[in-house]
Amino acid sequence: MENANKVFESRLPDKAKRLGKKKLLIASVAILLAAALIVGLVLLLIPRTPALSYHGVTVDDEMYAFWYAMLKTEFMRAYRLSGDEHDKAEVWDLPCPREGANGRTWGEVLDDDIRRAIKLKLVSAVMYDELGLEMAENQRARVESYYDDMREYVADGSSATLRELLEEHRTTASALRRCAVFDLKSELLWYQLSLGGAQGLDDNWERGPYLDADELMAEYENYHCVKIVYINNEVYGDYINGSRVEIPLEFDGPGAQNDTDRLELDAYIENNAKGLTPEKFAEYIRRSDEAIHGEGAYPSGIYFTDRSDLTGLLETAVADAVHTVGIGDLARVETPRGVRYIYGCEKETGAYLRPESAVFFTSFFSDAAEAAITARAAAVLDEVVEYTENTEELNVYTIPYNKKFKLCTMG
Repeated sequence: MENANKVFESRLPDKAKRLGKKKLLIASVAILLAAALIVGLVLLLIPRTPALSYHGVTVDDEMYAFWYAMLKTEFMRAYRLSGDEHDKAEVWDLPCPREGANGRTWGEVLDDDIRRAIKLKLVSAVMYDELGLEMAENQRARVESYYDDMREYVADGSSATLRELLEEHRTTASALRRCAVFDLKSELLWYQLSLGGAQGLDDNWERGPYLDADELMAEYENYHCVKIVYINNEVYGDYINGSRVEIPLEFDGPGAQNDTDRLELDAYIENNAKGLTPEKFAEYIRRSDEAIHGEGAYPSGIYFTDRSDLTGLLETAVADAVHTVGIGDLARVETPRGVRYIYGCEKETGAYLRPESAVFFTSFFSDAAEAAITARAAAVLDEVVEYTENTEELNVYTIPYNKKFKLCTMG
C-alpha cells in the first residue's frame, strides 16, 4: 500500500507544488471575481420598474412595496386599526368616518395617505442631497448592519427566510437596502434641522440646512402660555438676612397678604377676570413666589401645546385646567396645600430660547424640524412623477399588514 500511494504522488519539487497550488488559488479567485463582476453588472443593467421619480432620483416598485407595508402599519396604528383582525377587505370597504373622508372608504383613505407619505419620503431624501449633506462612514455602514439586524430579528439569522418574508410583501432584500439609504437620509435631514436650532433666526440667513425664522414661528404658533399664582395655605416664605425662612401662616401677621390676594383674585373670577391685566397679575406672582413651597414658580409662564402632558410638573387637576384657560381668562383650582390661580397670557417673543423656560420646549426644535421637512416636501409634491400603472396593484388589499419589519434609523 505504501508503494501504491507513492505512485500517485506528484513528482514535482515541493516549491513547484506550492507554486502550482498558488496559481490554482489565484486562478480560482480570479474566476470568482470575474463571476461576481458579471453578476453585479447584470444586476446593474436589469431595468427596475419605476414607481416614482423626482429630480432624476427614482423609487422602483420593490422599494414602493416595502414602504407601502411599513406605512400601512403606521397609519393603521394611528387610526386604531392595527392587527390582523382589521387587515381585511371587509374593513377596507367600509365608509371612513374620519373628518375629511368625503364619502371615501377606509381603503381609499389609507391608500391616499400612504401614497402621499411615500412621495414625501422620496422628496425629503433628495432634499438631503440637494442641501449638500453627506453621510459619515458609520452612517453608510448602518445600511449593512440594518440588513443584518432585520435578518436576525425577523428571520432568526436566515437570509433565505428573510427573502421569503419579503416576498410576502412583494419586495426584496435589495429593495430593503435601497430603502434604508433613503430612510437614513430623511432622518439625518431631520437631525440637521433639529440640531441647527436657532441658527435660522439670523435675519440674513437664507433657507438651507437649518430652520428659518418662519418655520420656527410656525411651530411656536402651536404653543399657549399661562401664568400661575400659588397661594400656600400652610406656610409663608420670607427672606431674613438673605436666607429663606418658612413661617406658619398667621392671617393677622405673616401671610396676611396671601389672604388679601386670595380674596382679590376670587373677586376677579366672579367678574370673569374683568379688569385683570397681565401687569396686575404679575404683582400677585411676585408675592406668591415667596409662598411657593418646594417647587419652581415659573414666573415667565408655563408653555404648552394641545398635546403636552404637564402632570409631571403640576397636580393633575391643575394640568387639566391649564389646557382650558383662554387668553385673558382666570381659573381657580383647589389643591391639598393651597389654591392655584391660572391666568391665560399672550406668548412672549422667543420664549423657546430662554433658559428659564427650557423645560417646556424640550421637543420644540425637533417638532419644528419635522413640520418644516413635511411642509418643504409638500410644497413640491406636484413635481414628483408617478408611474401609477406600475403601482396600482400595490394597495391595502394586496400588501399585508407588516408585523415585524422596522425602518432603518441611526437609533
